[in-house]
Amino acid sequence: ANRMNPTCLDVVFTLPNNGEELDFYLDPIGEHPTVPGRCNSNATLYFVKLPAGTVSPYQSQQMIEMYYGNPTLGVFPHTENEYNLPESVFYMYEGFERGSLKDSMFEESEACTQTDTPRPDIDTPFAVRKSLPYAGQYSLSVTWGGVGVLVAMARAPVSNYKLRAWFYDSAAANSSHFVSPDFGTCGNTGGGHILKPEAAGPLEAISTAVGTYTLSHGTRFCVASPWESTIDRYAGWHLFEVTSTRGRTTVTIDNQEVKSVPGENALDRVLLNAGFAVDDILMPGLNLNHAFWDEISVVLVEPGVGQSNATSMAEDVPVSMTSGRSWYKLETKGPSPPPRFAHSSVVYNGTMYVYGGERSAYTFNDVWAFDFANSTWSFVTPQSGELPPGRYDHTASVTADGRMIVLGGRDASNAALGDIWAFNLHSHSWSRMAQSTDMGTLFSHAAAIPGNATDMYVFGGYSEGGFTAALHRCDLSAVPLRCYNITHGCGSQDPSNGWLPDSLKHRYEHTAFADDRYMYIYGGASRSESYGFGGVYKFTVSQCYMEEIPLAEGMGSPVARYEHVAGLIDGGFYVQGGHAGGDYFDDTFYYPV
Repeated sequence: ANRMNPTCLDVVFTLPNNGEELDFYLDPIGEHPTVPGRCNSNATLYFVKLPAGTVSPYQSQQMIEMYYGNPTLGVFPHTENEYNLPESVFYMYEGFERGSLKDSMFEESEACTQTDTPRPDIDTPFAVRKSLPYAGQYSLSVTWGGVGVLVAMARAPVSNYKLRAWFYDSAAANSSHFVSPDFGTCGNTGGGHILKPEAAGPLEAISTAVGTYTLSHGTRFCVASPWESTIDRYAGWHLFEVTSTRGRTTVTIDNQEVKSVPGENALDRVLLNAGFAVDDILMPGLNLNHAFWDEISVVLVEPGVGQSNATSMAEDVPVSMTSGRSWYKLETKGPSPPPRFAHSSVVYNGTMYVYGGERSAYTFNDVWAFDFANSTWSFVTPQSGELPPGRYDHTASVTADGRMIVLGGRDASNAALGDIWAFNLHSHSWSRMAQSTDMGTLFSHAAAIPGNATDMYVFGGYSEGGFTAALHRCDLSAVPLRCYNITHGCGSQDPSNGWLPDSLKHRYEHTAFADDRYMYIYGGASRSESYGFGGVYKFTVSQCYMEEIPLAEGMGSPVARYEHVAGLIDGGFYVQGGHAGGDYFDDTFYYPV
């Protein structure tokens, strides 16, 4: 509080280690007796749009970083904040700031009835005016004496959402103004007549509505269905909210819960009613009032994602934030490894270990260490044990106890290998774990070891039979080492039916990496997909479950890459370079997972 500029728009939100700023919207809550808000207070509220999969699975946690205090940002009329984008943040949004009804998301519609009702003298009761805005310069005015219906259709029905609408109640004795996420409308019967709501509309449990409806109660707000009275009305602005998520629909007025029922309620529209009744006749007086609507929004609600509080200001850290990132060459010390390609690297206790690779038909079997703390290279001299043959196009994965596990690859004659070796990063000694396994020979595959596990998971590559989409689990604790084919399940699944996603096809030159709970697979290529694959897949170790992670709407097609490098960080992973369609790329992408 009181550390930001008067607009509260001197902010940028990011995910940790993610240079891309997140779109947000500052909720314009002003002074209200029961709805806390007000900029530069402990109740300042922002809606932040998270990339798909940021908080997964349910009840997991994700940190969001908020940077504030830029004296040149968000100070009107000089510099607006380009990330304050309600149209991007919300599934549906209308603040009427374009100044006209035809430029809003709403269109006039006919309401359902069993009998025709002549059109009243006023053609439309709705107009966008500067008369009494809740936020900004404009609001939707509902003229005294008019009846009508406005509808904004959703792109597709949704069941997990929060509908919010600010409503100005004139406190008239007779009033019918409500907002609904699913109130039905029907077509025009012709003859210049409009249609009004029938009894089978909001009086049935399939419809939800909240607002004024004095046929149910004259001095209290009402909620349907069926129509019930709730809290007392008074002249002024009020916040109506309908929330549907996790098997329940809840209605609140000014942050007070007025109804909560089992079952999610699908939203396929936002409907605003003015002056209509639900009987077969137009009820006298229901249109003899005026009202205003403003700041109407629908935000998608993912289970487990909701309002959270910022940390205490005592935990704030002064920073200098730049929106851009840049590459620079790292100046290193010590003798560096000879040039090579198709080698491997792992990171353990602040040191990167590089093994193998090929150059000019020579295959390496050396190990080099790079100390990140002092930017120093050093050759790692094997202390004991048999040395593995040189190789490239292999994989190397690291265990929690400090063993680098090397699998397969190709030797100097381009012959495929199927052996498994372990290099102890503490004693600098090699040991052969298996001369061969049930996987056979394999190169250009991907392998990863999750967290503290003693299992290594291997997917794809080029085997004795060509490109493969096999998934194996190798028990590194077993003597002798055993690898199990889990392509058709981990034991509980029916082995006659493949359980991997259909899009996870045979491939090579892809990447795999793991954290404590999941293994991720990205990219690769095959003879039938020479341009490259772009999907991202997540394997839940505890459940033996593989799924494709969908990209968020508007993110376009997945970026295809093979022979790239990738690294996992909090909240996602980076992809650098690689091939696609035979071309080389030097770009960097971030994928939230």
